Amino acid sequence: MRRNVKIVVGLLVTAAALGIPFVHQTPGGAESAKPAEAHLANVQGIQASYAAWRTKHEQEGGDHNVLVALGWFKGLSSERTEASGLAKLDFLGGTSTVDIQGLDAKSGWDVWLIDNQPGPLASFAPDPGDRMQKLGRLSQE
Repeated sequence: MRRNVKIVVGLLVTAAALGIPFVHQTPGGAESAKPAEAHLANVQGIQASYAAWRTKHEQEGGDHNVLVALGWFKGLSSERTEASGLAKLDFLGGTSTVDIQGLDAKSGWDVWLIDNQPGPLASFAPDPGDRMQKLGRLSQE
């Protein structure tokens, strides 16, 4: 179970670091979803949206304050856990803080940042070809 939580923590942190959005399904499922449509991009609209996002991002701390929610992920874990928490990453300062509740306090837990690399036989789960960086060991307070 310890390895599974490490994987989940690592992948969620990586997804946030890479800007990978999590998909939200509508309650009605595929039946109620509208078919995809192609539209020409409005350059001015995209530029305005980016400028608004950038301003808000910088007001909220920018890359000094990247927050990632942590928790069990069905597609990556072999065992269910109620553990959950929050990782705060400061990409410019090179620091991180991880706060997780619900882990077995008797076990040692490591936090990893995993950069999923493409390649033959590569998967969404951590593979030997992925870039991995141990952020540290969790301590109980």
